[in-house]
Amino acid sequence: MNRHGYALSATAEQVIERGLCLWLLALVATFVLITRHWPMAGDATFMHYVIFLMKHGMVPYRDIVDMNLPGSYLLEGAEMRLLGPGSIGWRLYDFALMLLASVSLLTILRREGGLAGILAAALFVLIHGRDGILMSGERDFAGAVLLLAAVACLFAAMRLQRISAVAMALGAGFGAPLSLACCIKPTFIPMVICLLIWTEWMRRERSQSVTRVFVPIATGLLLPVFGCFDFLLREGALLGFSSEMHGLIPYHASIDPRSFGYLLDNCLSPVAGLFFLWLLAAWMLRKQSSNPERTALIFCAVCGLLSYLLQRKGFWYQRYPLLAFLLPVFMIDFSRLVKDRSWPRLIGIAGFVFGIVLASLCVVRLAGFERAEPQRPLLNDLSAFGPPSSLSGHVQCMDTIGGCLDALYAGGIVQSTGFLYDCYLLGGRGADRNGVVIDDLRRHFWQEMALDPPRLVVVTDSVCYEGARSFDKYARWPEFQSYLASNFDMVKQSGPQAPTHYWSRLLTPYGYRIYMRRTDKGSTAAIMAR
Repeated sequence: MNRHGYALSATAEQVIERGLCLWLLALVATFVLITRHWPMAGDATFMHYVIFLMKHGMVPYRDIVDMNLPGSYLLEGAEMRLLGPGSIGWRLYDFALMLLASVSLLTILRREGGLAGILAAALFVLIHGRDGILMSGERDFAGAVLLLAAVACLFAAMRLQRISAVAMALGAGFGAPLSLACCIKPTFIPMVICLLIWTEWMRRERSQSVTRVFVPIATGLLLPVFGCFDFLLREGALLGFSSEMHGLIPYHASIDPRSFGYLLDNCLSPVAGLFFLWLLAAWMLRKQSSNPERTALIFCAVCGLLSYLLQRKGFWYQRYPLLAFLLPVFMIDFSRLVKDRSWPRLIGIAGFVFGIVLASLCVVRLAGFERAEPQRPLLNDLSAFGPPSSLSGHVQCMDTIGGCLDALYAGGIVQSTGFLYDCYLLGGRGADRNGVVIDDLRRHFWQEMALDPPRLVVVTDSVCYEGARSFDKYARWPEFQSYLASNFDMVKQSGPQAPTHYWSRLLTPYGYRIYMRRTDKGSTAAIMAR
C-alpha cells in the first residue's frame, strides 16, 4: 500500500475507534440513566442496618452478631454520612465506585490507547450492572475498586522514572486503598504481597532508594489499620472483635462451601469468550517481550482468582477482583495484536469486537430489572401493629436473606437483639469447633431475648445460602421451636407473591410469618380478625 493510502487507512481507523468509544460511553450513560432509581437491597441493607443499630447504642461484635470486618463499617459509615442513608445515597455510592474504577483502568491502560481503556472500564461497569441490583456496592466490588486504584497509583508513580514529591504522594495513594481493601476482606492479602514484591523488583531495577520508595507506601498501608483500630476502641468492640476472629468469622467461612469444580466452572462466566480469545492472543505474542506492568496485572488476576477460591461461596460479586485485573490484561494483548499489520491482528480486532458486543448485551439484560422496593410488603404488614417508632425494640427477625432486616431498616425500627442471621443458630451441633461456636451463639441469643422479650417475631423461610426454603428450619433448633409455640401466636402469613426480577433470573420473594406474644391477647385477636 502506498504512503497516501496508508494515511487514509490510519484516518479511517481513528474514525472507527472514536465511534466505538462514543458507543461505549453511550452504553455506560444509558446504564446510569436507567438504574439511577434502583432500590437498596441485599447485603447493602445489612451493612446499613448494622451502622443504624450502632447509632442506637448497640456495640458491634458484642451486641451485634456480624462477620464483616471493621473496614466495611468505615467505608459504609463514610458513604452514609456523605451521601445519605437511603437508596439514593447508596446508588450514588455505587456510581462513585464505578467512576473510580473507570479512572483507574484508564490510567492503567493509558499507553494502550483510548479504546482499550474505555472498553475495559465499560465492561467492568456493565458486567457489574448486569449482575443485578443485589450486587450493587458489594464488599468485593468495593475491594476490587480499591485495588484497581492502588495499582493505578503504583503504575503512575513508576512511570515518573524518578523519585519526586508527586511519586511519594502516589506511593501513599498506593498503600492506603490497598490496606483498606484488606481491612474489608483479608482474602486480598496475597495481592498486597505480590504488589510489594513487584515494587521491590522495580526499585532494584532502577536503583532507587528503599526509604524514599517504601516509607510513603508504609504510611499509606498503616492509615486504614489505625482507622480500624480507632473504630474498635471508640465503639468498645476490641474484645468482641478478637473473639469473633476466632469464632464466628471462621464459622461463617465454613457454611455452604461450593466444590472446587463449581468455583472454577463459574469464575469466568461473564468473560469466558473473551478469555479464550485472549489465550489465543497470548499464544501469538509468546515470543514478544512482556512489559513489567502486564506481568503485575497477571499476578493480580491470579490473586483475584485465589480470593474467589478462598471464600468458597461462588457468589457473583466475589469474582470482581479477578475480573478487574483480567480485563486490562485482555486489552493490552488485543491492542498489541491490532498494531501488527499481519493476519494475527484479526485476533485483536475480534477481541475488541467481542468485548463491545458483550458490553451492549449487558445493557440489554439490565434494562429489564425491576425497581420496586423488596421490603414494602412486610413493612406494610408490620405497620398494622403500630407506627414504626412504637415497634422499635419490640421486633425480632429470624431470617438470613429473606428481607426482614430490609423492612426494619426502611421503617427505622430497632431490632430487639443484634442477631441478624438465624442461619448461624441452625447449624449442626457437635464436639467440633463449629459446634462450640453455635452453642455460644445460642446461649448469647437467649440472654438477649430474656433481657427484653420481643412483642413480635418475624420468621422467613430462608435457610442459609443454598438450602431449600422452609418454615420448618427450626427442627434443627427444637428449643426455639418450643419457645415460639409456647409463647407466640401466628397472626400473619405472607400470601402468594409475584416473582421479582432483580438479576439474571426471576426470583419468588421469600415468605414470612409474623408471630405476636400471647400477653397481647387483645391485640392478637384484633389483628387476626382483619
